[in-house]
Amino acid sequence: MDQKQFLLSKFGHFNRLDFTERCEKAFDRTFGYERQLAETFQYRKVMLNGDCYAAGRYDCG
Repeated sequence: MDQKQFLLSKFGHFNRLDFTERCEKAFDRTFGYERQLAETFQYRKVMLNGDCYAAGRYDCG
């Protein structure tokens, strides 16, 4: 795969997790909302699925 095909393939994907986290942060910043840990999307995701370390993935970021 050459560089042009690689770049085109990356633009077609939608990252729902990143989108949700960014919207949450933008809302908090805009309205001055101080979100508690239990209210965050990241917390809910970990509580439902476990964290990436427990799943054996160490590329957590």
